[in-house]
Amino acid sequence: MITLESTWTSAGQQRHFRDLLTALSFPGRIVPLPAEDRSESAHVSMVACLADAGSTLADPHALLSSRTWGLVAATPTAVDRAAFILLDGRRPADATLQPQRGTLEEPEGGATLIISVESLGAGPLHLRARGPGIATEHTWSVAGLDPRWLVQRAAWIDYPRGVDVILCDAQRIVAIPRTTILTWES
Repeated sequence: MITLESTWTSAGQQRHFRDLLTALSFPGRIVPLPAEDRSESAHVSMVACLADAGSTLADPHALLSSRTWGLVAATPTAVDRAAFILLDGRRPADATLQPQRGTLEEPEGGATLIISVESLGAGPLHLRARGPGIATEHTWSVAGLDPRWLVQRAAWIDYPRGVDVILCDAQRIVAIPRTTILTWES
């Protein structure tokens, strides 16, 4: 049931967008989504607040239900043409997936990867982020993220070209812009 404070209302989408801006301003910081809206998982909330009628969305791992696709205004498309790509972090990275990375003249054309994971803040994979927006470094743990996604992310970045990443567990997000230097260990 969709409530007044749902992910699918303009108020809910604005709230999630503000949370995303906070995450992007502080790369590597875990940002919880509002407690009053637990009707959707964080990856659906990110799709709802980012995708509009003028954007393209790829869901190669079929994470969105047909109901959710009915609510999303974005045009479904192939990964290599999508502005937003929804991925299952538990699955191994597929080197044949080639997201848009922008150009030197228009680096903002790089795709945003929304990667669903099991847990942010606990797990066997330990990440360390450094770079713009981070005073020294942010460290956190993740469960349900195949490390090959991190290797692939690095291969997709040729600054200023590249992809931005949003990791999502059930109700929290972490942003990893292309400017962030990321290291990890299991």
